Amino acid sequence: MQRFQDLIKSTSSGKLRDWSYHRHSRITDGVRVFTPEREAFHADLVKSILGEHKPHDQKPNAVLFVNRHCEQVASKLVDQMGFTAPVVSADKIKSMLPEYRQWNGEALQTEAWIVEELAVNQAVKDRQSFSRQCPAVAVGELCKSLTGEGYAVHVVSDEPCDGSHADSVNGVLVGEEIEPDPEVDEPEEEPVVDEPEDLVKNCGANGPDGKGFQKGNSCASGQIGKVGKSGSGKEKDKRSTTESTLDLDGSIKSPGGGFTYDPHNKLVPTEGLCLSIFPEHSKIIPASQVSLEGILEYVDDKADFWGEDSAIHVGGWHSSDEKDGETLAYLDMVVLFDESKMQEVLELGRKHGQRAGYNLRTGEEFEILTEQEHDEYNRKHGIGKNNSAS
Repeated sequence: MQRFQDLIKSTSSGKLRDWSYHRHSRITDGVRVFTPEREAFHADLVKSILGEHKPHDQKPNAVLFVNRHCEQVASKLVDQMGFTAPVVSADKIKSMLPEYRQWNGEALQTEAWIVEELAVNQAVKDRQSFSRQCPAVAVGELCKSLTGEGYAVHVVSDEPCDGSHADSVNGVLVGEEIEPDPEVDEPEEEPVVDEPEDLVKNCGANGPDGKGFQKGNSCASGQIGKVGKSGSGKEKDKRSTTESTLDLDGSIKSPGGGFTYDPHNKLVPTEGLCLSIFPEHSKIIPASQVSLEGILEYVDDKADFWGEDSAIHVGGWHSSDEKDGETLAYLDMVVLFDESKMQEVLELGRKHGQRAGYNLRTGEEFEILTEQEHDEYNRKHGIGKNNSAS
């Protein structure tokens, strides 16, 4: 985490994701713009992403996939339909930036998003077909926009989304009954190992209003894969804690329930201080739609982020927030600290506007900002009352 701290300190916004953006840009007439050298690099990068394009009179295609799991299906769809569609992806763009070192991918996020939009805008300008990742909640609006630009839009999604303006969704023409394209082969299921009930206990993740981990969680009493404090030399218990047997989805079925999961070792830690400071990686879904498969897909989608940093874990929490009469569940990237790092946790939490953190050992949350301080942080950063602090 010290590497992250050093990058954050060198970023004027105090946000890790802005590091490369601020490093290669300047404030001109009140507006932040990239240096001429970086803009030239971006232009070359866009050409590299889109490849050679020959003008044509045919209707261009846009393929929108909602996550990395769906990217495989999208690629098959493109092959079956017989057109070329270079993939425009912020995740891939990060790896093409010269500063990329895998562990620091989050520090390149804002710049990658900007280049992604540059590439999409250039493709639309040239009427070139392309594929891109798009959050499920944004599919409807983007479909409508691309349709207005004369595109045939194809959506690949394993989540509920608005495909009413698309030409096809998962290979099925919108408004027509035809057989869908063959699905991607599913991996063989691992044998299920019975575990005692209540083996995985509840702990919190990123809550509404940036409140972080919430009271009422009990993951500190869970006994699956007890992880000792980092550097303490304690032995780790790795009792049959494979991804297929963890009851992660069951732990957030009820409001207030949750979990913290170590994707590196596939364990549920029971000691340490948890803090959620990456709201841009949050995924919010109706609690009734939570499934183990969906949680593991989220873990896989975020693999480039949690990558080599053993401090980054996955958190899940069943909120009391409601949408359309149904409670919501949050999935987040969280950071696990040794209990001896409390002062560092408090300072980092204040910088990111978090109300509270969560102690896995005691099963209690600890205050970082008072409600008044948190409201002031939100006003200062233009964050709405119901949004997480960033």
